[in-house]
Amino acid sequence: MVIVAAMVLIFSYFIFSNSENSTFSLNNFSELVNLDNFHKARISAPVIMKVEQLNRSAFVGDELEVAIIIDPAGHLIDGVDVVLAYDAEALEFVDGAVVSVAPGLRIIPGRNADGILKLSALLDSEAGKIEKGEWLRMKFKILQHTNKKLELIFKEDNTGDCNAAFKGKDILSGVIPLNPKIKKM
Repeated sequence: MVIVAAMVLIFSYFIFSNSENSTFSLNNFSELVNLDNFHKARISAPVIMKVEQLNRSAFVGDELEVAIIIDPAGHLIDGVDVVLAYDAEALEFVDGAVVSVAPGLRIIPGRNADGILKLSALLDSEAGKIEKGEWLRMKFKILQHTNKKLELIFKEDNTGDCNAAFKGKDILSGVIPLNPKIKKM
């Protein structure tokens, strides 16, 4: 939307310019469209983190595969912190089963205890952007049937929980849990 507005502004500049000798240059463009404001507009849009189940359904004894998704995709984000609560009696986190789905993404292991999994992921590039919105995949061994959700722990303005950041500023505005589809045998 911002790009379309910028193009209309540039087109209007050429059509309605009073000077016959007007020329277009990058200096004119930067005056017409402030790119800093363009990036601020993208950053200020709401950002949601959610857990999605990758395997449609699973049985006790199977692995439950889940993904951490940033929605809407395409936001300028260079790091995430994930704090995921799960039913430790029914699910067992598979160590080493967290994988990055984006090039240049570095996973920083956290801790896994008492049904709380904490980890971080940072993009190596200065201003990262993952088009799909999928940041991480992880696996849990299903020990028994459960109706409990996999909950992302989040409170606004709290740096000790889930967050998605760009240049050190937390821009996460909400989370969506997962109610896993586990079939009874």
